[in-house]
Amino acid sequence: MKHFQLNKYLFLVSFIGILCCTFTSCEVEDISGKHYYISNEVRKYMADTTQKYIDMVDNVQMKERFKIEKNYYFSIEEPNYLYFSTFTGAGTISGVAYSEIFSIAYKSVLNQYYFRFRITGNYDNETMLEVKWCEDSYNFSKNDFDDNNRFEYNFRTKKVTSKLKPKVIFHDSLTIAETTYFDIIEIDYSSKKGKINENTPIKTYFAKNAGLIKFVPKEGIVLERIE
Repeated sequence: MKHFQLNKYLFLVSFIGILCCTFTSCEVEDISGKHYYISNEVRKYMADTTQKYIDMVDNVQMKERFKIEKNYYFSIEEPNYLYFSTFTGAGTISGVAYSEIFSIAYKSVLNQYYFRFRITGNYDNETMLEVKWCEDSYNFSKNDFDDNNRFEYNFRTKKVTSKLKPKVIFHDSLTIAETTYFDIIEIDYSSKKGKINENTPIKTYFAKNAGLIKFVPKEGIVLERIE
């Protein structure tokens, strides 16, 4: 399951390649042993993994603690936050290559909040960001695999590649709970509230080195990270 989105992407690349080869002569690219890395411009979004917890507070001063995990639900065999995963080419690419992946999960100690944040270095110099909010054993439901409940962004093309397309805003800096964070990604579903899963926040903010710093659940409260 953990390789599903990567394999889907490679299937589309391969399918397009096959169509091209149907009408024109083309060569198959051998990618055997190649390593596809997370791009340098995106590496800054790999959060500090030396911390075991982060704390947040909502707008009625209730505190919430989040445990930082290695995305265990689907990557229990992976010993690190940063690792390589193999994939096999098809169509116009062949061989077994390696994708660099940074994967981290934030799980609430008290409530059902759960965030899975993953950056993947893909074939053709693509670096993808994926965020999911529902895939854990606590709040798992039949809707968790619905494409409306996941976010995916291509840093090379600067486009949202998931089915449901929220607004994506990049901030140079934001001050939250008296701490200033830099290089912020804001994912905003405000105009699509009726289409997202009940566990998907209306807004989510991730910062350079820091990771999750703020989110706004559908019930309207605001949770901000405190240092």
